[in-house]
Amino acid sequence: MEISITMPTTTIVYIGRCNERDYVFALDRGVAEKLVRQHFAFGNPSCDDYAVSNKWALSDTAPGWKIITQEVDTLKIEVELKVGDEDETSHVAWTCPVCTKAFSDDWTSGDRLPILLSCGCNDKSKFLLGVRNM
Repeated sequence: MEISITMPTTTIVYIGRCNERDYVFALDRGVAEKLVRQHFAFGNPSCDDYAVSNKWALSDTAPGWKIITQEVDTLKIEVELKVGDEDETSHVAWTCPVCTKAFSDDWTSGDRLPILLSCGCNDKSKFLLGVRNM
């Protein structure tokens, strides 16, 4: 897959955060909330070793889960959809234009393009918008 870089655009991202740590991100607030509820870290820590909390923060400074709205610069990148059959998981394949590392993320039937992707290369998270046929 050829890597092409676009000029950054400003995008609103919704981040699912618990106790000052980011766990999920999405282009839609409702999707971010759904991802939080499905995440392994969402649950009762006294019943699950991997859970951090099942409580939603009641204020900006309170502990618990919250959805943070953030404006970020994003680069548009071309992605390839690799659709599997009923026994195989579908994937979106992409390459970070900064570090040139190739990635493959799960793709579900409810996913739509553009898809929000993230790479933590160069010790700094960056968001990317995956599209087809740039």
